[in-house]
Amino acid sequence: MLRSNLQKKNQKHVAIEREAAILIHINMIRIVKAYNFCIFAPLIKPKVVNMKASLKKMLMSLFFVGAAFTASAQSTPHSFGIHFGGSTWDLEYQYHFSQKNFLDVTAGAFMYNDGFNATATYNWNIKQWDHWCDKISWKLWGGVGGQIGWTQWDKYDGVYLGPMADLGFGFTGKNVPFTFGVDYRPAFLLCIGNETGILTPGFYNLGLTLTYQF
Repeated sequence: MLRSNLQKKNQKHVAIEREAAILIHINMIRIVKAYNFCIFAPLIKPKVVNMKASLKKMLMSLFFVGAAFTASAQSTPHSFGIHFGGSTWDLEYQYHFSQKNFLDVTAGAFMYNDGFNATATYNWNIKQWDHWCDKISWKLWGGVGGQIGWTQWDKYDGVYLGPMADLGFGFTGKNVPFTFGVDYRPAFLLCIGNETGILTPGFYNLGLTLTYQF
């Protein structure tokens, strides 16, 4: 009987010691997990900071490169656009020598589908009004040049050429470099072919122009 009681006590102590060992082991795992990041934080943090600093520098570099490219793109002297007139429909190219003068070159159709047309004019910005509106500048321009082409309009069938002028009024965006305006481009056109004469459509070439400066 005494021996049986001793065996029961020994089994009870073994069970208690086993449970205590398990609890100690579990708590040690929790402590390691809880403080693991704190122990290695001094080693990890500099890398994180360095990565953030590198990313910040890269983003700033991209920002300045993009800003420089945008400024460069807006300051280029080239403009492209379209012109719809009473006697010509054209693609339009402009080269701006300065804010005071520019070259305008067009190529397109004469009298819609009755021939081909090309022009070149040297223009001056006669007057500009910046204070009328906050986002756009109004301006008046004019120039002189020449026109050449080929047509089968009316009784004429041949090559034509002659001097021309340009007078326009419109506006240019201050933040977006586009120009929209109304212009009059009269031309004294002599046609040489099966019939020789003056092409009257050259006198009523009143139209619209829209260009964008790259």
